[in-house]
Formats: sequence, structure tokens, C-alpha cells
Amino acid sequence: MTMFKLSDIIRLLSGFFNVSEQKQVAYRMFMSESLRAKFKSLCALKQLSMNEVLVELVENWIKESESKSDRDKGAA
Repeated sequence: MTMFKLSDIIRLLSGFFNVSEQKQVAYRMFMSESLRAKFKSLCALKQLSMNEVLVELVENWIKESESKSDRDKGAA
């Protein structure tokens, strides 16, 4: 029987899933029921988890904000 280290399993799975070795934390947000229902439906149609979409949106927002901040510093 072959034994695998947890780090090896995570590394292997990260190729198939968006698994990060960074510690994951929970964040709670509030929105209207209708907005959540629309969001959930669209995610299901695209076969994406709601979490995947939200993480990608936050990552993109951070990148845009940082690049805008860099441009603003260069213009000053």
C-alpha cells in the first residue's frame, strides 16, 4: 500500500481544482434574496461555484484598484 503526504495530495488536486495552499477564511456577506437567486442560477448554468466567482471578482477588483493606484501615483 502506497502512502502519500497531505502536501502531495494537495499539490495533485490543485491541478484539477482551484485549491490554494494558503489558509482559507470565511467571509459572510448580505444581499437581497432575489440577487442571490439570480447569482446562484447563473453560477449553476455556468457550472461554477458561487465561491469561485466571488473570489475571482475580488481578485480582479484588487488588481484593477492597484493598477489604478499606480497610474494615479505616476500622474502626480
